[in-house]
Amino acid sequence: MRGKLIITAILLQFLVLGWMAGEREWIVFKGPSVWLRTTPVDPRDMFRGDYVTLGYEISTIPKEKYGPELQNYLAGSEKRHASDRLWGRSEVVIYAALNVVARRDNRGGSE
Repeated sequence: MRGKLIITAILLQFLVLGWMAGEREWIVFKGPSVWLRTTPVDPRDMFRGDYVTLGYEISTIPKEKYGPELQNYLAGSEKRHASDRLWGRSEVVIYAALNVVARRDNRGGSE
């Protein structure tokens, strides 16, 4: 009886791990593809040497596209966050919705 309980517990753990892995694979198999254009980033670091860093075109928003709320926030945050710039943390995190644009992939199908 105890042996069956241990085997059942082990099988249950494998089923849970298989389910978790299967969910991720299903997303990769059936989910939409997102293509991001990369931008050059200087990969030289004095302490770590040469390495690859990818920057993305969508990571930088031109100032012309800032809305009035963001412009006001950034104007006020220059005074508030002077210490952040001192420590090298001068970026602002912005969340934006992406529009789906139909494009052809390398295999000739459309997405």
